[in-house]
Parts: sequence; C-alpha cells; structure tokens
Amino acid sequence: MTVMLSELSMYYSFSFILALLGLSLWSLAPNNRGASFVGSSSLIVGLISWAVILAISEIEVVDKLLIGARDLLVIGIAGALFSWTKSNPILRVGLAVGMCFFLFSTYLEVLNTTLNKEQGSSLDPDGELIAFGRGEIVGHLERLLSEYAVTVSRPFAPFDKEHTLLDDLVLINIPDQHLSQLQDVKRVLENSALVEWWEENEMVQVSPIIGSEPSGAGISLTNDPYLDKLWAFNTCRVPQLYANLRSPPILPQKKVLIAILDTGIDGNHEDLKDNYLSIDEKSDRDVRGHGTHCAGVAAAVSNNGIGIASFAPNSSFLEVTGIKVLSDFGFGSQADIIKGMIKAADNGADVISMSLGGATNDERERTYTEAVKYCREKGAIVVVAAGNANQPATRFSPANTPGVITVSSINSNLGKSAFSNTVKDVEYGIAAPGENIYSTFPRNSYKALSGTSMATPYVAGLVALMKSIDPDLDVSTIHAILEATGIDSKNTKSTGKVIQPAAAIRALLD
Repeated sequence: MTVMLSELSMYYSFSFILALLGLSLWSLAPNNRGASFVGSSSLIVGLISWAVILAISEIEVVDKLLIGARDLLVIGIAGALFSWTKSNPILRVGLAVGMCFFLFSTYLEVLNTTLNKEQGSSLDPDGELIAFGRGEIVGHLERLLSEYAVTVSRPFAPFDKEHTLLDDLVLINIPDQHLSQLQDVKRVLENSALVEWWEENEMVQVSPIIGSEPSGAGISLTNDPYLDKLWAFNTCRVPQLYANLRSPPILPQKKVLIAILDTGIDGNHEDLKDNYLSIDEKSDRDVRGHGTHCAGVAAAVSNNGIGIASFAPNSSFLEVTGIKVLSDFGFGSQADIIKGMIKAADNGADVISMSLGGATNDERERTYTEAVKYCREKGAIVVVAAGNANQPATRFSPANTPGVITVSSINSNLGKSAFSNTVKDVEYGIAAPGENIYSTFPRNSYKALSGTSMATPYVAGLVALMKSIDPDLDVSTIHAILEATGIDSKNTKSTGKVIQPAAAIRALLD
C-alpha cells in the first residue's frame, strides 16, 4: 500500500521528536551509561528517519533544503544550550522542560503541517477520485478504465434521494501499481461523455495545539468546579446569557441535536453522558480525544457539580452525538466526511460541527457543496473550522464550502490567534475563542487545547441554542444575527465578528 502523505507527515514529526528527546536524555545524563546509550541511539535513529522521510517526500529540492536547515537549526540550538548549561544541572533540567513545552505547544504544529502544506493535499489510497455522472456510470467507467484495473463504487446512500445528486457520485479506486498513471486516468475522465465532473478525494487531518491550562476566569455562575478555567465565558458574556434565559424563563421549542463529526466521542464521560445520544456504537469511543474535547465545548452538562459548563444552562436545550469520520490517528478522507454528514442529517442532526479540514487543490469542491445542500435540505446547519495554517480559509476544505459557517480563532485579548486561518472571503465567517480552551477528554479527564477546532464547537453550541428556541432558523438568518450582535476583534476583517451569545439570543427574541 502506498504511504499516504498524512502518514508520511506523522512519521516525519515522530522522527524529529525522537531525535530531540534523544538529545535531551543524552545531555541530561552523560554519566549514566544506560540513559546515555538510549539517548544517543534515539538521536541517531530519529535523525536518520527524519532525513530519509524528508528525502522521499515529493516537495521541491529547494523546499527540502529550507525545511532541513530549519529543523537542524532547532537541533543545533538545543545542543548548544545543553552544552552551555552542562555545569549547572538545575538549569539544564529547566532547559529540558522548557524545550519540551516549546516542542509540544508550538513546534509540533509546524512539524505536523510542514509536508502537508508544502505538498498540498493527499489522496485517499482506497479511492483517489470522485466522479459524477448519470445512468450506468459504474460499469461504463470500469470498462473505460480497464487498463488501469480500477474499481468503481457508489459510496453515498442518502435516505432522501429525490433532492440530491449524492447517490449519483462514484468513487474510483486506482490500484497501487497504476497510481503513477493518475494523470492518465484524469484525462480519460475529462474526455468521457458520461462524466459531468470529477474531483480528488482528498485526505484531511486534525492536529490541535496543546494549550496551557487557563485559570482565573473569576466567574461564579454554576457549581461546575472547573468553571474558572473557562476564560471564553467572560469574552462571550455567558453570565448575561444565563440571566437572559432565566428571567423571564425561555423554554426551548425543541431539544436540538448537535452532531460532532470527528474522532468519536467518549459517550460515557462524566460531564457528557447526560447530554449524549448514541446513534452509532463505534462512534461512542475516542482514542485521540479530539472529538471528546469538541463535544465538551459545545455540550458539556452545565451546573451538575462536575467538570465544566457549556452555553446551554441545562439539558433541556440540546444533546450531542458523535459520528466517527476520522481514524484514531486523526486522519480521514473527503468521502468519509461526506458519509458522516449524510449520516448526521439522516439521523436528525440540527447542527453539524466539523473541526477538521485540509488544504485543497480545488477552489470549490462540488462534492462538499452537494453534501452541505443535502444537510440544509434536511434542516441542519453546518459549522466548520477555518484551519490552523494562518492562511485564507478559501484554500482549505470544507471551510471554503458555500453554505457553511466558517469559524476562526481569537485569543483572550480579542486578537486573531497566530495559527488561525482568515475568513475574510468565505460566505459566512465568524470568530470564537480558540486558545487554551479547557474541555472534556477521554476517561473522565480534562485538558486544554488550542485551534480553530476548539472555536468551532463554541459556535455550534450557540447555533444549537438558537435553533432550540426557533427551530426554523436557516444559516443566512443565523449568521446575520451572529454578525449583527458580535463584537469586533482586533483583526475583524480577518476573523469576522466575535460571537456574543447573550446578544444573539436577545436579538432572536426581539
């Protein structure tokens, strides 16, 4: 099986981390024979693996040289600092701790996105292309592409087929031995009278940034013990939101369902289970933790004396479900995500939250567009992360899909997060807190993460609250309210307005 770019990126990051940690161990225990051997071996193996992976990657030679120089500079600086502090063991240990913090809080994101950013998108090895055509297109394409030994299948099976083209789409899988002829396959599709359009089935990944545990929010609102870690509740004026919902009491017209399309959700988490609805057993577990973290931001049980809180003051407004579209390593394909979108819509999701995405080769991906149309026809609002590459979100999918709300990240000072993509040119851009967001994590734990992934469920949770009060709201009305009631960030043109839940609910009721 051909190594996917996303896997190559993962091995590249792991190799560099192994080398740097090996250098640290070797430097910290030079007189300990065992530790010194493990450290030096890890350094050598890590550097060799790193060099091989960088060499076989498909980026330009000049980019390889620049990336190699950057990474070796980091290794060199670390080595020089360890050498400089060799006479002071305490300072050396402090240096090691600081270096680990730098590695996992900042540089890991650089490593994770380096190969993906330089090479563009990668394709799913189990189905590289998606094509649209009517009639007996499956048999036609298998005959037309017989010399490439492709297999053609229909990947999507929406319940309501009358108002969508999704069931007419086909997935084309090219065997490894013919992948070098991908461009030839594309040319055949281009010239086929039965194929109206085709596009690549791109891979996506999630790679949140490890955050610092926040404190000092100074809010006395619920009996949840970690409420003081939710700095976003001050920025979003959640005390005022709760007050507006209580007096006079606002009752939900519907209990809204949020579907988190991600790595799964730990459905038994102590601060989620009372709001959790299982529609798929395999999605009720989460090895990576990304989906569980997003679920807590959107729908943690408030005022239950456990963990954190969400925008919903009690469990009458909303519930949450998980749909696993990403692997335990955080990778998935466009086709996998669209299957999840269809599944969410067909199971009654009112809000679909997608903290995922990746760089795209296509300015607009028609398969995502068709999937969003289907979800909207079924009454669901789709909320998507803008991405973490500090680039225009128009270059990333599904963030650039028409009809979705695209979410950028701001920090506690209302500045654009350094990593956040910009939403200036997308259809419905908005901003929410996305740095050092403390939320639920698997096995009844809690953790701070950063990323537009964390900002997205804040918006999804607010949209769900709005839909619970007025179930007929559509995406354009919701975004107009969010924009009209939001406040400026320090970079509003890049981020969009920052959500203000209390003002949005008040505007909805006026």
